[in-house]
Amino acid sequence: MRARGIGSLLALALTTAALAGCQVDKWSEKCTTDTQLRSCEISVSGDKFNDLPFPVSGPVLGSVGDRFRLESAAEGGSATFSAGGTEGGTYTCEQGQSVSVGDSSVECRAVGDGSLDFTISRVR
Repeated sequence: MRARGIGSLLALALTTAALAGCQVDKWSEKCTTDTQLRSCEISVSGDKFNDLPFPVSGPVLGSVGDRFRLESAAEGGSATFSAGGTEGGTYTCEQGQSVSVGDSSVECRAVGDGSLDFTISRVR
């Protein structure tokens, strides 16, 4: 009986590890700022909440970035994400499409299975 219990626990641990490996949370950003525009190229996968490098609305200087979460994304289809603080919402875009999020613009560059590459920009 004990051997079967240990075997069940081992099987459960392996299944959990395999499922956890399917969803990888990743966030990388490369930002540029000039006198007119603040812009960041961001790659994200997984559905973890992340901090945007700047707020989507309101003052930029000294402000904390708003939250971003990839809700879903399908290869060759669309991505749904939430962005912004109390003024934010849920948005959907397809590859090559831009959507307005507060004072910012989000251009969806590439949509994959559970991943999104996008550029967020706004006037300084």
